[in-house]
Amino acid sequence: MASQKLAIREMYRNSAEAVKLALELAGPQSAALAPVIPPDGDLATISQIMADLVAAHEQEPTNDYREIIMKVAEWVGGAADKAFFLGHLVSKPHSAYVLRKGLEVLHMMIHRDLRRRALSNSESQVYYDFVRLTTGFARPPKLARPQKVQIQS
Repeated sequence: MASQKLAIREMYRNSAEAVKLALELAGPQSAALAPVIPPDGDLATISQIMADLVAAHEQEPTNDYREIIMKVAEWVGGAADKAFFLGHLVSKPHSAYVLRKGLEVLHMMIHRDLRRRALSNSESQVYYDFVRLTTGFARPPKLARPQKVQIQS
């Protein structure tokens, strides 16, 4: 049991680093300003980071955070597809802004006390605000998922 807790703690530490990198690659975004378009390689890296994040969190015991992390990571990873991303730059809000907001939601969900299993009211509100932003978009392409990662007990 203790080794599984350590493995989950390590997974969250790795996830935090990965999301931090994805935020840097996405660049600063504002709904009111023209989108900053990341290079194609950065979009592909964001998509791969999200696929790895989903694969890692599949092993976590079910809780509110796990479910939201997986849903948001799947959306962000699919939205980082070049054709989808470029096709929605004229949307209001544009795809670059919504992708950035999704990464910010992931950042918040990953940086939490791991003993908590249920969302606070403010965390729920942040997630539903993100969901509202995504409603104007078509469903992004399915995220290509890597092999499942096994957490050793």
